[in-house]
Amino acid sequence: MSLTKFTPLAAPLLDPRNEAALVEYALDRVFTASGGQLNDFSPSSPARALLEGQAFAGAELLFYLNQLPEAAAIAFLQIAGIQRILGTKAAVTLTVTITQLLGSTFTLPAGYEVTDK
Repeated sequence: MSLTKFTPLAAPLLDPRNEAALVEYALDRVFTASGGQLNDFSPSSPARALLEGQAFAGAELLFYLNQLPEAAAIAFLQIAGIQRILGTKAAVTLTVTITQLLGSTFTLPAGYEVTDK
C-alpha cells in the first residue's frame, strides 16, 4: 500500500510589508514627491507623526486583507458542506529482536526510521 505525501495549502501573503516598512516607504515617498522640501522626519516632527498614523492604519488594513483569501475559501467550503474531521493519533507496536548478548542497554536513537518492507 502506497501512501501519498501531501502538505496543506498555504494562504498567500498578498502584501508582506509591516508597519515599519510602510513608514519608511511613506517617508521616502513624501521626501521625493516634495522635491526634498519636506525633509524633517525626526521623531517629534508633525509630518512623521501623520505618516506613522497613516502607516498604522494601512498595516491594519493589510492585516485583514491578507486574511481575505483564506476566509473566502473557508466560507466556500462551509457552504459546500465540507468539514474538517480530526483523526486519532496512530499507534504501533514495534518488536526488536536482539540476536546477541549486549554489554549495555539497547536504545533506539531519536528519529530512528522504520519501514514496512
